[in-house]
Amino acid sequence: MENVKKDKIPDASVKFVGFEFLTELECMPANKRKLSSTVLSKFLCVIVGGLVAEYLAYGYSKGHHGDVEKLDMVLKWLQFTEDEANGLIRWAVLNTLMILRSYSEARLALVEAMTRGKSIGNCIDVIETTLNYHHI
Repeated sequence: MENVKKDKIPDASVKFVGFEFLTELECMPANKRKLSSTVLSKFLCVIVGGLVAEYLAYGYSKGHHGDVEKLDMVLKWLQFTEDEANGLIRWAVLNTLMILRSYSEARLALVEAMTRGKSIGNCIDVIETTLNYHHI
């Protein structure tokens, strides 16, 4: 799987389900207290997840620039300083990397399913059947 050619990377984008507040960013005043740290942590990991997964599978990431731009916009909107934002992003990348490495068998099966153009439902099934629920 690690030797897949660059043109074999499936194009994927994430709709920010559960993060509907993104549509309100441009018209709302910033307030860090409105967004819980739990929601922010999950959001950060979702945003960097595709980038980290692509890097683990292929050694680089060809996409996800729009996701990173949205992440940057959210952190600016929440009035995080550049140092705070960088720290949050580093944490999210390391946390996501740890999770994806812990479940590498499921991640590799998902990469294979996506490379073959399988449906989202099939990809979810691949993850669920590959995971060892005793370790969750």
